[in-house]
Amino acid sequence: MTVRLKIKIMSGNNEVVTCAMANTGFEGLGTDIMLPMDLAKRLGL
Repeated sequence: MTVRLKIKIMSGNNEVVTCAMANTGFEGLGTDIMLPMDLAKRLGL
């Protein structure tokens, strides 16, 4: 079952509150964090 979480992401002076998904069954080779491009731009990444 997918779990949706409300999270706050801060980068420098930028802050975004958004929704994240956990326990989706996705497995990578290492630690992965994936962000939509528009969210990364809002955070200045």
